[in-house]
Amino acid sequence: MCLFNAFELSLGFDFIYFAKTTNSLTIIRPEVTKVYFAEAKIEEVEMENTSGVQGNEIYTVISGDNISKIANKKGTTVSAIIESDTALTDANKGDLIIGQKITLPNTVATAGKKKKITFEKINKGTIGKAIYVIVETKRLNGYMMSISVRQGIEDCIVEKDAEIMLKDDQEKYHTWIKTKVGGICDTDYINKDDFIDKAIFKIAIDTYDKDIKAKWIKAIGDTQDKKTSLYIIADATFINDQEKLNINYLGDTEEGEVRGEKIKNRWLDVDGQWFELKKLEKKICPIDPKNRSHFVIHCTAGAMTESSIKFKTKFDIPGKKKRSAAHIYVNLDGTKFEVWPLTEKNVWATKIESKKGLNGQMFHIELNYGSPTKPSEAQYITLADLYIESSEIEKCWPIIVPHIEVDRGIADGHQDPTDFDYNHFYSILKLKGVPIDEISKFDHDRYWGDKTYKVPWGSDKTEWPPILSGNPHK
Repeated sequence: MCLFNAFELSLGFDFIYFAKTTNSLTIIRPEVTKVYFAEAKIEEVEMENTSGVQGNEIYTVISGDNISKIANKKGTTVSAIIESDTALTDANKGDLIIGQKITLPNTVATAGKKKKITFEKINKGTIGKAIYVIVETKRLNGYMMSISVRQGIEDCIVEKDAEIMLKDDQEKYHTWIKTKVGGICDTDYINKDDFIDKAIFKIAIDTYDKDIKAKWIKAIGDTQDKKTSLYIIADATFINDQEKLNINYLGDTEEGEVRGEKIKNRWLDVDGQWFELKKLEKKICPIDPKNRSHFVIHCTAGAMTESSIKFKTKFDIPGKKKRSAAHIYVNLDGTKFEVWPLTEKNVWATKIESKKGLNGQMFHIELNYGSPTKPSEAQYITLADLYIESSEIEKCWPIIVPHIEVDRGIADGHQDPTDFDYNHFYSILKLKGVPIDEISKFDHDRYWGDKTYKVPWGSDKTEWPPILSGNPHK
């Protein structure tokens, strides 16, 4: 007689499922099914919060909940929940228990924007570029996953099968990186539940050692095809407190063994699957109305809060967001506030664009600082990443120029970015694999060569394309 159809047995971390049908016994193990490199696409989606006119919703607390997560999930605030539920107070709001019933406040239907993230598999990249590794699993939600990127086929940037240094999303460097399966569910993306069984790593193939990075770039440049092949190892078994996990790895080849069993935890190390790390090779963007030929650097002339940026750009007013604004603001800590995506061409932020009909021919980045503050290292790094991203959009290297030069000679022209170290910025680009010596760019000495160069004169001439070197007052 069959007393059950299925049951789950969990002994410590020895995670095994049993399903019994008639006289057969099937063991269902957690699995790591796919591992691959990817790019992320983040888009804003118009959302409408549903009205609560038919009565308050009763919410049941689940594992991992706290009052802030619930408020975010339901489109309300912590204070509104406390006001709605008579049993909740500021003193006990941190003492929620699983199964607790919470009365949520009524909400009025309002339109708003939420972010959606999707990932697309890629098979090539460059040194220093931010990319993702996606690990798809079954029955491993909440557990930790680790990855390592290795040199494939033959020696190149490191010896064959050796670990490669990676930079994580906290700007720290490791040869192994860990994250939680389903960790993205703690974010605000509207489709976060799509990734409940995925470990998502944001990385860059990068190193903190400038000399080593230079050797990497040279090694790739010395290969016949200007590229080298890499693969990924994904593992959850050799993480502290997870050694007893009985996981089925469905990779391409075997790397090691667990309890005497060979495990296939190597991905992409077979013909047709390799990830290609390539040398950046593009031409300089042509100066043509069809192209965004210039990458323009601005500064705000004083630190702005996110709310002040939104107010200035009318960011939250549907259909009224200003196009006469920078694409992206970069804060002193390196974080970004996107007014318009870099793919949007109908954006302008200089006087010359309006005067000479140059709209759609520039990328505009606003560094959020002003004199006497100088740009931070984090701002330089983020700016370099945005330059590389812009080059990938245009499939060429944009000409680098400051706002002061673009509007030179125009009445009330700007003089930003103030105290910007161009040579330092170019050195960061070089370390990221950008052939900066071959790219048209604003000369450091055209700003720093003399104290008078930092301020435009009324007698300066307006030029298109902008002059990049020499005495700006001649």
